[in-house]
Amino acid sequence: LNSRDIVVLQQFLRDTLYTEYTTTFLRQFLYTDDAYAFCSFKHDTQDIVGVVCGRIRGSISDNTSGSAHLMIIAVDAGWRKVGLGSFLLQKFESSVHFKTRKEDHSLNSIYLQVSCKNQGAIKFYEKEGFRTEKVEERYYGRYGDCFVMRKTI
Repeated sequence: LNSRDIVVLQQFLRDTLYTEYTTTFLRQFLYTDDAYAFCSFKHDTQDIVGVVCGRIRGSISDNTSGSAHLMIIAVDAGWRKVGLGSFLLQKFESSVHFKTRKEDHSLNSIYLQVSCKNQGAIKFYEKEGFRTEKVEERYYGRYGDCFVMRKTI
């Protein structure tokens, strides 16, 4: 992911997740040492077909055991159920693992928030080893609650 991809990524996320992400929010994944973003592109058109973004929390900044926050994972509807989401998640996991091991810090889990209504995503995360930790009421404001899910690594 590079700076010229931000506008394209914003449109992809609008189309895929029906959510608006600001340029400032997305730029953190380009310019922050503890943030990661990976895109998967369609070979012939170079259109984005999947993306994962997240950050390391705790372990780098304060020398404690930490976790990674999976903030965005999105796959184009036409590319779901073919392993792309799993591939992107594995890429994120291995990158944060490598970063924390290289800097001699420990990373014990990855967590995320997902709408309680998004059954497809919840099933995907459970298949990938995430377990529901708690419910955060009104996390999405009037749009509803979320599950906080965590995977121990």
